Amino acid sequence: MSMPNPSIGYTVNRISRLGQRWLDAQLKKFGIAGAAMPVLTILKDEGVCTQRDLASRIGIEQPTMLQLLKRMERDGLIVRTANVDDARSANVSLTKL
Repeated sequence: MSMPNPSIGYTVNRISRLGQRWLDAQLKKFGIAGAAMPVLTILKDEGVCTQRDLASRIGIEQPTMLQLLKRMERDGLIVRTANVDDARSANVSLTKL
């Protein structure tokens, strides 16, 4: 009995997952999680952003962004500083590696 051909959607999803696993493995060698890449890219282009702006641009919830930023700060990838325009938020920027 032969297997039916998988749908194009299944095939694209499978390739995407395999690609993400490969990318995560490559980034892990440098101590970077794949989830950090959108943040790193935005900060490289913009210089400084607020946590709220990052969460909005990437499309994730604020608590999820906070946890990601805490890990990135712990790993020495970013620094958070007080936002002089809004005491309730912090500015996020890349560290000088």
